[in-house]
Amino acid sequence: MKRIAINSAILFCLAFSVKAQTVQVTAAFDSLAMFIGDQTCLRIEVAFTGERQLRFPLFKDSVPAGLELVETLGYDTMHETDGTVKIAAKYIFTGWDSALVYVDGFPVVDGEDTFVSNAVSLKIVDIDVDTANAICDIKPVYDPPFDWELIWTIVILVVLAAALVVAGIFVYRKYFRNKKKADEEVKVFDSRPADVIALEQLEQLRQEKLWQEGRNKEYYSVLTDIIKSYINRRYGINAVESTTDDLLRELRMNTRISIDKEPIDVLKEVLGLADLVKFAKWNPLPTENERAFEDGKNFVQNTRKTEEEKK
Repeated sequence: MKRIAINSAILFCLAFSVKAQTVQVTAAFDSLAMFIGDQTCLRIEVAFTGERQLRFPLFKDSVPAGLELVETLGYDTMHETDGTVKIAAKYIFTGWDSALVYVDGFPVVDGEDTFVSNAVSLKIVDIDVDTANAICDIKPVYDPPFDWELIWTIVILVVLAAALVVAGIFVYRKYFRNKKKADEEVKVFDSRPADVIALEQLEQLRQEKLWQEGRNKEYYSVLTDIIKSYINRRYGINAVESTTDDLLRELRMNTRISIDKEPIDVLKEVLGLADLVKFAKWNPLPTENERAFEDGKNFVQNTRKTEEEKK
């Protein structure tokens, strides 16, 4: 009984090993029939477990009779959940003679073992020829007819494009010519003394009554622009683009400028109040608005050129 049990266990292990090492090879064309000159794909699939060194048919010298190898497409590998590995090789064949191609099977080599697939067949069907009609030669190459419609379309498009270019040049020149004239008009130099221009602008600002209408920020912007433009004309300093601190420092430190301390202090008060209104949303009193105007006017009057400087 013990020997029987041992033998049964050995047989069971051998059966399990054989099953575990089983290699299955299947082959199939993607169609059962095709016309002469058509192509079909042959798929050879090997399913196995464990480690294998497989060699698929190369078909260099062993192409099935009646077929011609067109291309080898390569290999696809799939791993199943049960541990089975499937490798599929694909080949493209064609045929030039009507026949029934039958292959007993395709060999797949694994070391010293060879596994053969199932038999496959493929019907190559001849194309029916209507013998009632005469055989014609291949038609020669001929030139297409002259397309007048296409030619006229191209001509019209070219004319339209040229018209658009001419119109664009006309508008371009006219626009920039007018713009240049306008720029020249703006750039007309006012040769009057700097203080005369500034006092005239201050009087115009007074008549506009900006701060009386609650437009404080606009009022102080115009006021500071007038004063800085005056300094620019009077002393040749780029005051318009300077901050309050930079402008005051320039007036104090520039050795080419002769200006007393008192007008600079007055200017500091005006520009400081203007900065508060423009940048800190300060709401000045009416008396402060009037004093700022008078201080700006006094600065212009106290720093304008003397009669000796005019000479």
